[in-house]
Amino acid sequence: LGTYAQTPFGVNLAGAEFGSNMPGTFNSDYTYPTANELDYYQSKNLNLIRLPFRWERIQPILNGNLDSNELMRIKSFVQLANNRNMEVIIDLHNYCRYKINGVYEIIGSNNLSVANITDLWTKLSLELKDEPNIWGYGIMNEPHDLLPNTSWFNIAQSIINGIRTNDQNTTIIVGGDSWSSAERWLQYSDNLKNLVDSSNDIVYEAHVYFDDDASGLYNDNYHNEGAYPNIGIDRVTPFVNWLNSNNLKGFIGEY
Repeated sequence: LGTYAQTPFGVNLAGAEFGSNMPGTFNSDYTYPTANELDYYQSKNLNLIRLPFRWERIQPILNGNLDSNELMRIKSFVQLANNRNMEVIIDLHNYCRYKINGVYEIIGSNNLSVANITDLWTKLSLELKDEPNIWGYGIMNEPHDLLPNTSWFNIAQSIINGIRTNDQNTTIIVGGDSWSSAERWLQYSDNLKNLVDSSNDIVYEAHVYFDDDASGLYNDNYHNEGAYPNIGIDRVTPFVNWLNSNNLKGFIGEY
């Protein structure tokens, strides 16, 4: 297990990915978690925060400079966490999409390339590589319904290569395809075991929900959702077995 012997346990703190206006207005369309929130979760002995944020806000122009205000908000939150001996996962919460003129373009389309997302992570890793309490870079939340000519494997490999040009030390967290489903991992994400990282430091991220369609909406009662005591265990087992059989490290990022 190495450094994962003391595996941190934590919570997602939403807010910086909120809203449909892109980039939108800070503290109107979206916000960042606060010191008070960190104090609360620290009091519950949670020591890892997954921080979702949006590509459109950190890089308002594709291939352009990072937005200094947004970068400051991310770094300030990371510092607040560090002051409390808490670690942070930087979670790019974009589903392999970027909103251009009101339309969500998919990576691999004419308006959004693999080079665009690689550029973002190359620049972001350069800015964050010296932060002592970043547990890992969550390179993309819940890829899904991608274009046939641009696989998540190829996107992820390009991002990994870009990050490693600047940062050889930070863990890279690779979510699975098909909404990072733990249950469907073998069907959609088996090939991710073939990703190559020059630093050999990838953690694979799966998500698991317990309602009927695993959406996390929980629209109905326990019975009507078809729930049973071990449903979460059953759904996460394919992912855990895959990690064990391939001697890889994994993480449940949402449940």
